[in-house]
Amino acid sequence: MTGPLFIGTPFMFLMSIVYSTYLVGPSALVGSLVILLFYPIMGVIAALTAILRLRVVTLTDKRVTMMGEIINSMRLIKMYAWEIPFIQRVEEVRKKEIKELRKSALMQSLSSTISPSITIVAGFATFLSMTLAGR
Repeated sequence: MTGPLFIGTPFMFLMSIVYSTYLVGPSALVGSLVILLFYPIMGVIAALTAILRLRVVTLTDKRVTMMGEIINSMRLIKMYAWEIPFIQRVEEVRKKEIKELRKSALMQSLSSTISPSITIVAGFATFLSMTLAGR
């Protein structure tokens, strides 16, 4: 379903560069360059977010599996009074999970902050280059 976007996006970007250069002048190329430079940055952030989410899913699966084993073996754990060691194991995995969740949330908030500001930075760079060029 995203195939047309991959085909059409370069064409639309090229057309927007041509039109903005026609309207504003060569200073528009600076803004377009800023937008192009943000793509690799956003790609790195997206890749890091995906890696962190995979870690979180792995830790969550480990914790849920551990809890299932504990519930299935409840009588044995109670009989030998192993509650505290099992609680500590679950809490240790949960702490790791929360740590990775926080990292993932940080990356997502960074992405949510940067994405809308790309056009603002590009516009600022365009007008700054226009001002420095004397237009």
